[in-house]
Amino acid sequence: MINHRRPGPPRTSARRVGQDRDRSIRQAHDVLRASIRRGLVAPNDALVEFQLTRSLGVARNALREALQALADEGLVVRRPAVGTLVARRMLQVSADEIIGFGNGFEDDLRPRVTSERLAAEPVELGADLRRTLGMAEDGTTQMIEIIVKVDDEPVCIVATYLPGDVDPDRFNKEYEAPSVSFERLLGVPLARTTTMVEAINADPWTASMLDVAPGAALVLREQLLTDASGTAAILNIARYRADRVAFIASAVPAPAPEGQ
Repeated sequence: MINHRRPGPPRTSARRVGQDRDRSIRQAHDVLRASIRRGLVAPNDALVEFQLTRSLGVARNALREALQALADEGLVVRRPAVGTLVARRMLQVSADEIIGFGNGFEDDLRPRVTSERLAAEPVELGADLRRTLGMAEDGTTQMIEIIVKVDDEPVCIVATYLPGDVDPDRFNKEYEAPSVSFERLLGVPLARTTTMVEAINADPWTASMLDVAPGAALVLREQLLTDASGTAAILNIARYRADRVAFIASAVPAPAPEGQ
């Protein structure tokens, strides 16, 4: 039998619809988070839904899910009968610093940063880490741990591992840039910084110190500082609140070889 029915319009699968919706949520989240991170919207600014649906080109339900994700990350607050407000500005940190940029931090940030020493004690390191720090097999190591705050709000905890013969009293109680502390502690200029960044969850003690929930997202940054010879080294391991800090790096592409 010949089917004389005219073909209908092509069907859109439920999976495709779900993928498009999820993509809209991610796009709205990415754009709004970037706007907060870059300071394009300030703390207490309102994020008005009907304006954002038009400017971002997303449905209201997708926008609301993106706003809820930002609320879960601590970047906005959602209040009944008020709306969604920006909670805070994120700190942008260069790859070579603990807080700030270049040889320290912005002029408006410097007076807002404080640090407190939590511990200073000898520690045992494995052979691999001792070699990384340029230490002899029988060398000793000490760990100095500080908490860094901005506007009295905890932002990160930094554990610094350095040779045991360095006087811990020379470790500045006030926050200073790694390049400054390296030369003051080891007596030679800092020549190289190697950085590794990964995501972790907050253990109970770290969570209590950083004022976040246990299991909250943190950014762990391992930073190896060495002199020109590679024989003097300091290792910083910092745990940052993921809702307060974003890392920024820039690079200039090397020129292509002639003839290519």
